[in-house]
Amino acid sequence: MSNDQFVRKRIKELRLGKKISEHQMSLDLGKSKGYIQSIVSGRALPRMGEFFAICDYLDVTPRGFFESDIERALASKVADRVQKLDGNKLKAVKTMLDLIDKE
Repeated sequence: MSNDQFVRKRIKELRLGKKISEHQMSLDLGKSKGYIQSIVSGRALPRMGEFFAICDYLDVTPRGFFESDIERALASKVADRVQKLDGNKLKAVKTMLDLIDKE
């Protein structure tokens, strides 16, 4: 998948996750009603400032926007396993995360 295709797919994915129409998102960003549709369809790509505005609107950091599916899948698997831990093991994981945060 090309970078352009990734950007288009990711905007659509994040927009759908927020249950926002292309039309509404375009207007909320102060653009014409077909702005997002033109990006997703491949007729246009956002400029850098517009990309940052899209990230803000979708409540994702630019880094979060580009996280790979592998990283998200791994984070999801870790979260699932953590939810199954008992009290002592959960405390141990929290302690480990606190140590990592101090690095």
